[in-house]
Amino acid sequence: MKRIFLMICLVGLAACSTEEVSYQSALETKAKFFLNQESTSRAEMVKEIREARGHVDAAFQRLNDNDVANALIAAHNAGAKVRVVGDFDFQTDSGFVLLLAADVPVVFGDGELRYLPDPTISPILDNCGYSTRGDKVICPASGENVFRPLSNGEMVRPSDYNVMSHTFVRIGERVVWNFASPLDGSTTVPLAFRIDGESMSESFEREFNQLYTNVFSISVDAYNGPNKSGVQFEPMYLTEFGEVYLRFSPQDRVTKTVIDEVYKARASVFIMTDTLSEDFLLDALEYKKNNGFEVRLVVNQAAQDPDALARLTALGVKFAPASLDYVPTVVVLDTEPTRRGDIELQRAHVASHPLWKTAPFAIYFDEPNDEVEVYKSDSFADGVMWSLTAYPNQVNPPLNGIKKLFNDTWNSSTESN
Repeated sequence: MKRIFLMICLVGLAACSTEEVSYQSALETKAKFFLNQESTSRAEMVKEIREARGHVDAAFQRLNDNDVANALIAAHNAGAKVRVVGDFDFQTDSGFVLLLAADVPVVFGDGELRYLPDPTISPILDNCGYSTRGDKVICPASGENVFRPLSNGEMVRPSDYNVMSHTFVRIGERVVWNFASPLDGSTTVPLAFRIDGESMSESFEREFNQLYTNVFSISVDAYNGPNKSGVQFEPMYLTEFGEVYLRFSPQDRVTKTVIDEVYKARASVFIMTDTLSEDFLLDALEYKKNNGFEVRLVVNQAAQDPDALARLTALGVKFAPASLDYVPTVVVLDTEPTRRGDIELQRAHVASHPLWKTAPFAIYFDEPNDEVEVYKSDSFADGVMWSLTAYPNQVNPPLNGIKKLFNDTWNSSTESN
């Protein structure tokens, strides 16, 4: 009985100790969020990389930030084990060029994909028509940036439709830096976090190790499912600021999760993203708005999918300022009172890629020739969505900061009509 009581005390910590234990020190995972224009996140990360002497794992969709590249080179030259993963289409970015010239190992992935589709749809693809739908080319005989069947039914998916969207750096066994926007020099909304925690670091390590061994989103099984490990579906970590969840795509569909979250919202839904193209997400947003919920949307007009523009305009979408080259994907839920005056638990989701389609292609049955349309989708995007949920009755500075970032962007954006 004494042993059982001792174990309970060790697990409970503050509940059994006669000493005062701070909330933060009782938690294994500690978080720091960078949410303002004067953010020092990049400079702090560069300093930590330069000082690393163990190992550094870095995944970048884009790397035109030479300070970050030179910091990785400095750590490499000082004896640290430095490994880097990048997107196939951006291997000529200046930072990647510097790393390769310094003999830092870099693996590029998510290039062109050739695969055999589900046998039940192969006959459709073999007889695909040559036509266009919107601004997309459907089943042409040849050309760039298209999705086309070969004579044997094999599909060719262009490399720029497959995206390694991560921007994170893992330093040692505990520290992870994650940025919401690519490091390509674009003007964007500043949003990053630094996590100090062994368990969360391990989640990023598992993700990185798969990418580094060439298991990307384009690695599919015989029936076209992602071949990446699904052992870490929605891991959750307790921090001093609330519950932090990680969802790695394509194993855990980011856009599908957002659709579910929109339907679950009880008060308000605020979304900003570079482009929003998923019809089912638009269905969810229309449902909420038509039933009296507060819905606010901000997109990058220059990057917006024209097929979705009319529906977005009807929802009252705003276009982000032209000064923003890239709009990170941020979803803020239930920060306003419900219709009964209650305040729901605040939560926010930040994704490494836009809210693309959930499926990679669609088949349109149109005799005599059926059509296939390709999508840039999170089915073929390596990335992560991190989510923060407030504890009950908690004043949550990071969530309030994320909401402020959204509102500042919303207030500086222009009406769509």
